[in-house]
Amino acid sequence: TTTTTTTTTSKIPLARAGHCVVSLRNDRYALIIGGGNNQNGVLETAILDLNEVKWITPENDDDVFTKFESPKFVGEGMSAVSFESMDGKESVLMTFGGYNGSCGNDLQVYKLPSEFPNAKRREKTTSSSSAGAATTTTPHVTSSRNDAHHQSSRSSADGEERMAELERLLAQSREEANQIRADARLVVDAHASLQSKLDACERARVDAESLLKSERKIKAQLHDKLERLDRENLRLRERLQDYEGNSKSWF
Repeated sequence: TTTTTTTTTSKIPLARAGHCVVSLRNDRYALIIGGGNNQNGVLETAILDLNEVKWITPENDDDVFTKFESPKFVGEGMSAVSFESMDGKESVLMTFGGYNGSCGNDLQVYKLPSEFPNAKRREKTTSSSSAGAATTTTPHVTSSRNDAHHQSSRSSADGEERMAELERLLAQSREEANQIRADARLVVDAHASLQSKLDACERARVDAESLLKSERKIKAQLHDKLERLDRENLRLRERLQDYEGNSKSWF
């Protein structure tokens, strides 16, 4: 494969809002990622050359230039951060979240190709008019390019180690998140159990208050009845005394 050379033009990327921006290659380039256009998330990732202050686009619409690969999930309000080597030749892009009809919690990690911001051109097959045989274009290899290739290989190895470390941290974060979910589930279950017991206590309290009111009513009725009996008893005693007095007067 060969590497195409892109040019800076004034072609403006798609309109959007709520996108995120990260700088790459020692702040030479800015990536405009995600965002929305009032209908859905914008998949196109735009590249701005900050030195030239121009957008980087294919030379023409028919070019086989491969656009920078956007994250699989894009949306409004997503966040992004980039990690680079000291020389700025190795870059890793990390994005999280975003809203595209619903809020997402996807953590996406992408290693930028060493050719960035250029893109690889697909192999082109041409026919020879004299022999009719197909030939494939190949790059001209020089010793300096070989040295650069070896250096790029070493940098790629370092980048792969960093990617492995990021994946390890990501796996650890997932384990911690799962543990937090399990603990939260225990808390929710304990809360539900306590709430059930509280509801039972509340029903018992209401029943006890109702029974107490009934007992007080019965007690008041008995008290009234007892007072009536006391008055009746007093009246009978008075009549008995009158009767005894009248009986003595006969003798």
